[in-house]
Amino acid sequence: MKTAPFTSRFAILDVRSGRAALAKRIAAGEAVRVRVDLVLGSQHSKDDGISTEFSGRVESVKMFKAPGKIRRRRSRRAAP
Repeated sequence: MKTAPFTSRFAILDVRSGRAALAKRIAAGEAVRVRVDLVLGSQHSKDDGISTEFSGRVESVKMFKAPGKIRRRRSRRAAP
């Protein structure tokens, strides 16, 4: 698998099976690290000058054994 020639900062996952247990973990403040195999098949929104949303079919979702930590990215702005 190689790195894609595009980037993304967030995704929304439609959860069916196990959604109540996942919601409980998230409500308790736990970050759950998953890897999603997604086949993008359509453009979901127009380009707003910053990003364009795409949607597709989820092939699989795999959860890591240890919960993930939500990392806050540091600003890349140069100091004035």
